[in-house]
Amino acid sequence: MLYHLSIATMRLMAPLAARVCVGGRERVPRQGGLVLVSNHISHFDPHLLAMASPRRIDWMASDVLFKNRFSAFYFRHVRTIFVRQYQADHGALREAIRRARQGRCIGVFPEGGIRAGEGSLVGGTPSLYEGAFMIAILGRAPILPALVLGTDRLYAPKNLWKRPPLWFR
Repeated sequence: MLYHLSIATMRLMAPLAARVCVGGRERVPRQGGLVLVSNHISHFDPHLLAMASPRRIDWMASDVLFKNRFSAFYFRHVRTIFVRQYQADHGALREAIRRARQGRCIGVFPEGGIRAGEGSLVGGTPSLYEGAFMIAILGRAPILPALVLGTDRLYAPKNLWKRPPLWFR
């Protein structure tokens, strides 16, 4: 329920803050395991990608997000898989594989966090974590690449009145 409330809130709020352009929804398989792999340029990305997707996404996220009591409650109730940061977290990997085999969509940012410039999938030559590929192979799920552009502009207060464009493909 909290997941759907979050999506409804994003669908109401996002158009007020930005011009949202979504493409490729028709390419998202409606059922079966899936690994959604995207670049990550802001804290808004998982919420906006979830809003743009026709499927529910079980995101993988750093355990740092689970240290605050409020955010831990939220992320647990939206079925987030927490990953120990900067470690090979076999438990998180097993959980993601299990969910993929159950037919769920697993969201992964292979950059391992928010990246811009040289460290980004879009603007440079990043080093990527291999977990997404392992989930896809062992979970018998296809990989669906996604691209997010413009969400980093939402951090600048001056852009709130300009409604910067956001692209999701």
